[in-house]
Order: sequence, then C-alpha cells, then structure tokens
Amino acid sequence: MEIGWRLGRRFWGRGIATEAAREALRYGFTEAGLDRIISICHVDHHASARVMTKLGMRQERETVVPAHGQPVRVLAITRSEFDVIHGG
Repeated sequence: MEIGWRLGRRFWGRGIATEAAREALRYGFTEAGLDRIISICHVDHHASARVMTKLGMRQERETVVPAHGQPVRVLAITRSEFDVIHGG
C-alpha cells in the first residue's frame, strides 16, 4: 500500500502533509491491518522526503518511473516501526 499527498503551494509549510500522512499510516496499520506502507517521491522533492523521514519512513531504494524514466525514492515503514515511533 502506498500513501502520498499533493497540496497547493499556499498550504505548504503548515504541517498539513505530515499530519494527514501520520493519520493515514495510523489508519493503515490499526484499522486496515496493513503490515507495511510505502511512499514514493521524486529524488529532488526534498519537502516530501522530509515529511516521510519525520514519520519514521526509511529509504528502501532508488528507481525510475517506468513511463518516463524520472528517478524516484521509495521509502517504507512497517507496523512495528510505526508503533515504536508513534506509540501505536
């Protein structure tokens, strides 16, 4: 399962993405029973990468989008990692 976010520029820097993603992770692990969740960002999108690392996600690999070859990073977090970090 993957989570992601897109916000209009006027909403950047307010913590909205972090708060929403944290809740999506909580829901995925506690309500949906998922064991692992990923998120993917373009390698040059530092703000999204910061959100992911704040949430405790760790980089698994770099790859490219098959359709157009743009490089991306894949980050992931497991249920047990989430529980330790966020008091699951």
